[in-house]
Amino acid sequence: MPTLTTLSYCHKDFKSRMFGLIAVTESIITLLASVLFNTVFPATYDVFPGLVYLIAVGLLIVSFILVMFIMRTYPTIDISGQCYDTVIEDVPILISTGNGGDQIPDSGDDDGSLQA
Repeated sequence: MPTLTTLSYCHKDFKSRMFGLIAVTESIITLLASVLFNTVFPATYDVFPGLVYLIAVGLLIVSFILVMFIMRTYPTIDISGQCYDTVIEDVPILISTGNGGDQIPDSGDDDGSLQA
């Protein structure tokens, strides 16, 4: 599954669709969970007050098993056509000396001084 780190190297359209899917899924799950737990808790409070916690644990176990199944079934997803390579090429940076537009390439020194 593509991780958020992998998505940072992807095209904007692919990245937008993935983040949109994640946002919609989180919103739907939040709405369903609030309806479920706000219905179950008052109905079972007198009989078994801890039932909502057992339901929450059950849902977490189901989601964990589902994620493990997906990771075993689809260990890698080929998104090479939709993402950039992670290699960044060295590009010379031109630094203006401020004396009439002369520019010199950056030497790569990190001492902060400009060479004239």
